[in-house]
Amino acid sequence: MLDDAQITTLRLLGYTYWRMGFLEKAERLLKAILSLLPGDGQCLRQLAAISLESGRAEETLKYLDSLDNTSHPEKDQTVLLMKAQALWRLERPAEARTAFSDYLAMRQIVKGDS
Repeated sequence: MLDDAQITTLRLLGYTYWRMGFLEKAERLLKAILSLLPGDGQCLRQLAAISLESGRAEETLKYLDSLDNTSHPEKDQTVLLMKAQALWRLERPAEARTAFSDYLAMRQIVKGDS
């Protein structure tokens, strides 16, 4: 099994691949990490972002739904925004608006605005 430093390095490599536009390499690496660490929140978020960027909204929702079992995604602004975008692309506007409203509300809470 890999130690924490090795996992962190692999996650960083996956992130770097993604940001440099090597989406397929990033996905393969992140899915490999996920096979070693099922439910890894960081990998699930990155895979959701990659699938959203690649136009695979249904897959994005699958990854975001997997987060429900591993953390508190309703408290994560990024997750709420990705969910709203994926729902909008799937032509589910009412659900997208709700997710976006949740995102805006969370943003105000984090910023400390009333």
